Amino acid sequence: MRWILSLLALALIGCQVDQLPECEGKGIEGDVCKEYQYLFGVYNGVNEYEYDIGLGVLSTVTTKTDNGGVQGVKSYFYNQQGLLKSIILKDSKGQVISEKILNYNDLGDLEREVVSGVFKTEHEYYYEGGLLMVEVFSSENKIDWIDSIEYYSGTNDVYRKSRFVNKSLTEVTYFDIFTNNVLEERVINNSGLLISRKVMRFNNRQEKIEEIFYSNDNTLLKKVVYNYFDSKLYRIDKLNELEEEYEVLTYKRF
Repeated sequence: MRWILSLLALALIGCQVDQLPECEGKGIEGDVCKEYQYLFGVYNGVNEYEYDIGLGVLSTVTTKTDNGGVQGVKSYFYNQQGLLKSIILKDSKGQVISEKILNYNDLGDLEREVVSGVFKTEHEYYYEGGLLMVEVFSSENKIDWIDSIEYYSGTNDVYRKSRFVNKSLTEVTYFDIFTNNVLEERVINNSGLLISRKVMRFNNRQEKIEEIFYSNDNTLLKKVVYNYFDSKLYRIDKLNELEEEYEVLTYKRF
């Protein structure tokens, strides 16, 4: 069995990124079956997706290393309304590493996420008039920070998000919407100085095609390019500050 895995790994290493094996078995048409990762042009592993065909939902994601060994498994569970209720991550030996529990209100809006593992973290959501207004982030039952969200008048578009730590304003993220399918996020500290900036570009179908990250002095930090075929994401290219490609994610679909 080990020699078969070795041959498979060699085959994948030798494959061009766009010539990777297709899906196997049964699945939901159009959904991702495999996510291949290459780092600096070298095959690094794959995430394999499995679905509950009857329910039409994702059931497990198995992460495998470059030699075909299982690194971990994420299992997804749903409530009677079909909403995701928990995610359990196990290591290669089947031991639980972490579990995320999700709770919803009567409208189906996410109200609370609790992750237990080495540390316990909690993320709470508060709504008003159908809009998310406040997010509270905690760890080990202690509040780390609170985000307050404001919207452009009469819309569902976020205008700014203000972050408070120990009741003091620490930073504000502004969301600027431009008419040429561009969204810019600017993070400002409590002195009004720029911390970072992210520019996102979308195509005419409102699919995100590019993310560009800048430092406080407008230096390029990294770029992420999203590629689609028939409106389905099939490849993500990540580039560093020199615009050199360091990671590629390629998706195969049923």
